[in-house]
Amino acid sequence: ACQQEGLALGGQQVHSLRGAMFFGAPDVPGVPEIDLPSLHFGSEKDAIVPLELSQQLAGRFTGAKLVEHSNGHCVPTKPELEREMHLFLKGLRDLPEVEVEGAALEEHSEELECLKDMYGGGEAQIISTSPARLRIRLVDFTSAFFVLPPRYPEECPPVVLVETSDWRVSPFEAELKQAMMDAVDEGSPSIWQMTTAGQEWLEGHMANYTGANAPGQQVQQEEDEPEEETVIPWWDREEIDMEAMRAATVEAAAAGPPPASRDSGSQSYLKPWAYTVGLVGKPSAGKSTFFNSVARYREGKMAEMSERPFTTIDPNIDTAYFAAPSPHEEWGVADCQPELGFIAGGRRATVMLKDVAGLVPGAHSGNGKGNFFLSCLCDADALIHVIDASGQTTEEGALGEGDPVRDIQWVREELHLWIFGNIRRKWDSVRRKAKAQRVTQEAVLERLADLLVGYHTTRSTIFTVLERAGFSVAKIVAGREGIATWGEAEVHRLVAHFLQARFPIVLAMNKADGAKSRANIDRVRAAYPNDVVVPVCARAEWWLKEYARQKQIKYEEGTSQVTVLDAASDQVRERAAVLSTKVLGAFGSTGVLKALTQAVELRKPVFCFPVEDTGTCAAVIHGKTAGPPLATMVMLRPMATLGDAFEALKHDRYLAGQLVRGEVKGINRAIRKDEVLPAVCVVKIMSNRKSSYQRKPGHQPGEAEDSEGEEENGAE
Repeated sequence: ACQQEGLALGGQQVHSLRGAMFFGAPDVPGVPEIDLPSLHFGSEKDAIVPLELSQQLAGRFTGAKLVEHSNGHCVPTKPELEREMHLFLKGLRDLPEVEVEGAALEEHSEELECLKDMYGGGEAQIISTSPARLRIRLVDFTSAFFVLPPRYPEECPPVVLVETSDWRVSPFEAELKQAMMDAVDEGSPSIWQMTTAGQEWLEGHMANYTGANAPGQQVQQEEDEPEEETVIPWWDREEIDMEAMRAATVEAAAAGPPPASRDSGSQSYLKPWAYTVGLVGKPSAGKSTFFNSVARYREGKMAEMSERPFTTIDPNIDTAYFAAPSPHEEWGVADCQPELGFIAGGRRATVMLKDVAGLVPGAHSGNGKGNFFLSCLCDADALIHVIDASGQTTEEGALGEGDPVRDIQWVREELHLWIFGNIRRKWDSVRRKAKAQRVTQEAVLERLADLLVGYHTTRSTIFTVLERAGFSVAKIVAGREGIATWGEAEVHRLVAHFLQARFPIVLAMNKADGAKSRANIDRVRAAYPNDVVVPVCARAEWWLKEYARQKQIKYEEGTSQVTVLDAASDQVRERAAVLSTKVLGAFGSTGVLKALTQAVELRKPVFCFPVEDTGTCAAVIHGKTAGPPLATMVMLRPMATLGDAFEALKHDRYLAGQLVRGEVKGINRAIRKDEVLPAVCVVKIMSNRKSSYQRKPGHQPGEAEDSEGEEENGAE
């Protein structure tokens, strides 16, 4: 391990090791100087490794200590020598942790989390984040242990060690490791590629042991038993039944989006919903332009926009605005003052927007680094598929003839195959669990759920998906519907329905002002009648906001209203006139705000407006006992209850203490803690004490709150 990491890091300190002890160890030619505490034992009576070689090895370590003894080639056991070991280990314990630089640490941590999401907690285990260390199961009894050096991935590959207790693998660890190292993509994250290469090498290697047994199994095959024809099970085949996949996709699409369920969110109900929208699509479709047109403008922080493919490599992440519903008109609140103001179609509210690199056909198998880009979407609550409606770019994003209908199909297939591939690699373990004697239904369901929880979903949602896909949860273990009998088609059905529930999609038909765009938009609507299709002109939106910022025009976001100001140049006047006719007049808006708003509405959130008084609608705010009417809004998960609303407001320090009772404007009775709230609701919640924000104007997060005993039964 020391040799491998020394080669990977050159003269730098070895971050994954605290120190090393060597007993009768020879010098290793080619190893550079290693900055690592080390203790060396050597003996003039060592007949296997001469003392001179142990001295040479010690010379390769900075500050090494060499202890000579007279016991030959062994681990010395004399008390004075054991004391040397004790003091050395005690010194290592007292050393401070070595920290990786901030940027590298963040990048390493992100890759570890993505890998854990892709493989699931049962297959991938994060050992530490600084230094970054990860263990991934390749097959039963064999794992790969990865260490990410500080200069990974730009200047060096990860360090990989093979851990196995399988006698069929142990003699070939070097070959397995070399196969994994051969898969390194220099300068880019490579652990996924290395793991896949290791699994493929093991698959080929194990074929040489047909009939041989894994550790702990008894030999059952007789010497003279005739060989049977080997049938490769579907989960071990490279080929994928594309017809079964497409049939499953059609079936799930026809079923439509699943109804809102309490556990459909990817995070806790105990805080406001930090909603995340992911942008997907092929290169040059306009994802980064869409991102820049809605993300909050920051000088020098915009995503790069270009017609060339793979302009985006690392995900762009920022907050963006959408139009949330406002109840002020329903309740006649004329002086409503939203915290972030109004926007076309409602009140301005924030979501997190994530723009990942463009996908190309074969992304699920690593083409164009697509597997890494797909893993970046695991935390998205909904997706916006940005499509080149003009049909002027190929599937790879180059200039040429394209087909928007086909683009939608293959991108969805890549999403499907990404999840299907991750399930297929682990399917044999699910099958064996289901076939085990005295296995419980709960154990099999847990193992099946483990395959999907890495996509930030809940087990309850997974069980709902099983029922929608036509599988009886009650019969999941035994009988003809049992999971052990599933073929590839059944798994495709599971994945298709899971995608419908977990990653709902808005189709944003970008470049809608193109010559062929209207015809292509009509074709898409006919081909995908159950999908939300929004004509979009992202570059027009970006241009309008940019020149409004420069005060050459006045533009109301999400509308067709644009006014040219006196300071506008002739070029700006001409461009504004063209956009007013070809985009705003033709479609009513650029469609960007509408697409983002629709992406939020797909998951059916609850919009909660906390107030001090349901009559005046005076808002609960930080620092004061009451704020402007309906100023505060929190977005909650589908079918949130009064108790959820209280916990979310308590999380953000609007409330404190324990819930006493609640009222919803328009409902003339007290609301139970477990009662589901309306989709848009004005709520008065009473607790047994005020939050520190309410009691002390100007209070900042982290300051001490009042004691639990204050304001009993009084504060609201």
